[in-house]
Amino acid sequence: MDTKYMKKPLVELFELKRNLRLDADVEDFDGDLTVKLDAAIEAAGSFIGRDLNQVPVYSYPYAERMELNLDPALHVDSVSVGSKKLDDVEWAYMDGALIIYVDHRPDETVEVKTAYRSDIRATVLMHAGSLWMTPTDSVEQLPKQSTNLLRQYRKYHGR
Repeated sequence: MDTKYMKKPLVELFELKRNLRLDADVEDFDGDLTVKLDAAIEAAGSFIGRDLNQVPVYSYPYAERMELNLDPALHVDSVSVGSKKLDDVEWAYMDGALIIYVDHRPDETVEVKTAYRSDIRATVLMHAGSLWMTPTDSVEQLPKQSTNLLRQYRKYHGR
């Protein structure tokens, strides 16, 4: 199995603007919002010990079942066999394995794209929003609701 890393922003600026109920067409605050968003992504990534600006993409020769054992902070975003992206009903990820329900040629390659879980994305949106709405408050640590969502994904060195 080959693993490569794809740069993929965890949260896009338009998503933060939508979350803050700001007009997407107004660009007056984009620079400041981008700084807050980058800071929130960095803080969450630092807390759980991961680079949240990239996600792994796995490639392997076609097999009906493949052991993946994903990082608990990730989920399978999409699966392709050859050049065909599979519909969600054609595959499942369970018990650490990817199972493909439709037959393909054995010489084809399976590509599995991952993404970070929605609670991690929500944490970044909450923290960036907090930085935007109260820029003079303490930024020494993540807000309590953010740490509560992220705690289950935290990596401790030596374990």
